[in-house]
Amino acid sequence: MTEIYFNLDLTLTEMSKTFDQCFEEALEDLKVKKEKIDAKKYSEIFFEIFEQMEPNPRKKAFRKYFEEKNIDSEPEKASEIYKEKELEAVKPVAGLIENLRGLSEDYNLGIVTAGTTELQKKKLEMLGITEILDEILITYEEGKSKKNILEGLEEGSIYFSNSESDIEKAEDAGVKSINSDFTGAKEIRSEVRKL
Repeated sequence: MTEIYFNLDLTLTEMSKTFDQCFEEALEDLKVKKEKIDAKKYSEIFFEIFEQMEPNPRKKAFRKYFEEKNIDSEPEKASEIYKEKELEAVKPVAGLIENLRGLSEDYNLGIVTAGTTELQKKKLEMLGITEILDEILITYEEGKSKKNILEGLEEGSIYFSNSESDIEKAEDAGVKSINSDFTGAKEIRSEVRKL
């Protein structure tokens, strides 16, 4: 049976606010002065740490950000507030459960997602799709980059994402890919047949 792996964030989910807005709201909750809130700078720090697969990347990023911006606040508390904001913002794309159930009749389904294990698993639980999936591969849980995970997929596997960088990683890993929004089981079956 063909295996289809999906990206999670912004492919199977929508966000009621951006990641930057989650960051800004977390700092506002901590009473950080507006002039010291710089989402772009925080994002640069976070991804530098995240891509090195360091433990507790968000807490470390907040610590470094607070040091650089001379902010007297607790990185652990900021990290927890941020995670709550992100989880509150995550919503499933329309028809997610029904369409995945329909696809699971013909394909083995999995997730390949970049993220920390706890946060990504909470999202999957909130979405109610864990029991539909045959495999869940999270970068932090696997201790591998997304590209390395993709390289380890069985031959003939397909990766589905609406992210250009994800599609490039899949192509570099030699994995067939579908670059599309999650529209429905019928449309996805049609795309799979074209490969």
